[in-house]
Amino acid sequence: MLFPLYFLPCQSYFYELLRLESDIYLYSNQQYLKQSYHTRAHILGPHKIENLIVPVIKHKNNALISEIEISYAENWIIRNLKTIENCYRKSPFFEHYYPYIQKVFQDKPNLLLDLNSNLLSVCLRLLKSEQTIWHQNDSYFEVKNNFISFNSKKREEIHQFYMPKMYFQNFGKSFEPNLSIIDLLFNQGFNSRDIIKEWEKVF
Repeated sequence: MLFPLYFLPCQSYFYELLRLESDIYLYSNQQYLKQSYHTRAHILGPHKIENLIVPVIKHKNNALISEIEISYAENWIIRNLKTIENCYRKSPFFEHYYPYIQKVFQDKPNLLLDLNSNLLSVCLRLLKSEQTIWHQNDSYFEVKNNFISFNSKKREEIHQFYMPKMYFQNFGKSFEPNLSIIDLLFNQGFNSRDIIKEWEKVF
């Protein structure tokens, strides 16, 4: 099974990764999609769902994810890190996990592929996963039968595909499912892997 290269992916993504219990193959030749999980992640703020966004340099149409360069024309790193801190600084495991996420941002990788891969590696390590990440570069027609995509599944409609395990969140009166994995890590820490494994897949 091949996975797309997403930015701080949603929890359903990690459900699929962890249930493999084998090495992870990321598809580096996927076409880059604007306003998708390639550059966006959702976290829970005090009043609403907040978006973390990575700006990219203008590119040709149909560019591959491996070709996309990150733009540092504006200081989006400080903005994203401040948003994460504002949302989670009171979470039980924030101080323990935040430095790992912070370091990846502050390393300022040139390519979106490297940023997403490095963040994924960190998150897997924090989830106590020993899976190894590999990159697959075959053409889409060669891999399409093994490619898993989450683009058609809106976060708020995740109940149609999965039954998430609820956990305590900092804000709101109702549980917000399938946010970025960092929502789970900051709030549940060492229990995060077990919580994901208790999800059930409906379709």
